[in-house]
Amino acid sequence: MSSCTTTDPPMKRSAAVFLIGLLAFATVAFCGIGAMAWLQAVQDRATEPVKVHGVVTDRFSGGGAGKSPRLAIYLDDRRLGFIEGERRVGEEVEVNRLGSGQYSWDRPSAYGHLLIPLALLVRLIPETFAVRSIVRGQRGATSTRR
Repeated sequence: MSSCTTTDPPMKRSAAVFLIGLLAFATVAFCGIGAMAWLQAVQDRATEPVKVHGVVTDRFSGGGAGKSPRLAIYLDDRRLGFIEGERRVGEEVEVNRLGSGQYSWDRPSAYGHLLIPLALLVRLIPETFAVRSIVRGQRGATSTRR
């Protein structure tokens, strides 16, 4: 009688399956976030920005080193907007309202929306090779068991 023994313990196989699932979930999450940002960038470039005037009403602290504070702006059309920048409370400002409803100091660049998909592709390359090597390792282990 022959008994079927495996060279990999069950914990190692389950860890590999968990890693593949985790990488797949991270990939889907990053692609979803990237798609939303890309659609917003495309929408911003599809419409002509509108110059609006407003007054800085509040200043929130920046999120980290080198990050400028977030400003609350009360605009002429009685809307409240938010933008990052170095201005004082009470200062009058002129900003661009983009197609997505966001505000910017200047017009968006023509090629900026291409950076998000390219960054996602660069991020997916190591994940693809990691999953590929795990799957090949499992296939090799199952073929030697037979």
